[in-house]
Amino acid sequence: MEAGLPQCSPHGLRKIGAVRAAEAGASEHELMAMFGWDDASMARIYTRKAAQKKMAASGAA
Repeated sequence: MEAGLPQCSPHGLRKIGAVRAAEAGASEHELMAMFGWDDASMARIYTRKAAQKKMAASGAA
């Protein structure tokens, strides 16, 4: 399937989608539903990074 985005890979598009969803507050189970993951390990990567980013910004303020 051609999306007309030659500089973007399907993996990269899914990754940025997961990052943005997690940063917007999506839970592990919501990410699992959105991206079709069967176990929470992949979703946990994104939710932990989003939480770490939020804590770093809060600590710097």
